[in-house]
Amino acid sequence: MALGAVFALVAVGAGCSGAGVDKAGNERRQKPRVLTTPNGVLFPDPDNANLIPSEVQRFADAVSRLSSGKLRVNFREGGWEARKNSELSIIRDVQRDKIDFGWVGSRAWDAVGVTGFDALDAPLLIDSYALEGKVMGSAIPGQMLKGLSSLGLVGLGVLPGPMEKPLGVAKALVVPSDFRGLKIGITRSQIARETLRALGAEAKPLPSGGLGPVTGLRGLDGVATNANGIYSTNYDLVAKHLIVSANINLWPRPIVLFTSKKAFASLAPAERAWLHQAARDAIPRALVAVRARDREAVSGL
Repeated sequence: MALGAVFALVAVGAGCSGAGVDKAGNERRQKPRVLTTPNGVLFPDPDNANLIPSEVQRFADAVSRLSSGKLRVNFREGGWEARKNSELSIIRDVQRDKIDFGWVGSRAWDAVGVTGFDALDAPLLIDSYALEGKVMGSAIPGQMLKGLSSLGLVGLGVLPGPMEKPLGVAKALVVPSDFRGLKIGITRSQIARETLRALGAEAKPLPSGGLGPVTGLRGLDGVATNANGIYSTNYDLVAKHLIVSANINLWPRPIVLFTSKKAFASLAPAERAWLHQAARDAIPRALVAVRARDREAVSGL
């Protein structure tokens, strides 16, 4: 259900039932407003029963906590995983108010002409979780989110994500010359393509969330992904070398939370404030969860 429809129903219900007390004078409990967003099809978290990424789950938890349960997030399926470009499809569906808010990787925005997030994806710039935490906790993401306005969107926040690393299929990818002449699988990102081109490699697109070990690595010499992506998709069953060293962090994979201007305008001032505050509150908790997931994946590998 679109956000506008949700609030229309709430408004009608309130008008019919009068004030917040029943005829006996007892306080009537208001039903929570529910905001719909995609489930974990993009970055499934195997440690979460619902496959919702830990960082997005932390945001949803913060929304419920700050609003005392008056505002909640509902993760739902929408067939995005079957579309050619899942992240672009989610951006379009939010613009059309088919879902209340979306979340995609920062890498997805160059496909729709928004380049403000490019610094987050620049190679070897944000190369540690400590630095990523400082960047996410600063005013920088807020400035970047302003670039969504031209698309009729409102940025809610940017959450930290896991560090992406090179996985070599036939050899270790440690120094720049190791990449020369290879075909490396990446999720859609103009900056990643340009990075690999500069290293003398050819970038091959992979869907968000990757593929299984056989299909995912067919015809590839390597993959740029995070340790959990390597572990959860069983790439290690095929690849001879796994590069998960902390000193080879190519770039992070932050998550951008956003909604449409129409949907945001339909929210009460307090509800808007809860969403923005929830995104800020979720940053340290999301970073802890991401680091823990990374350590567990490396240990498993």
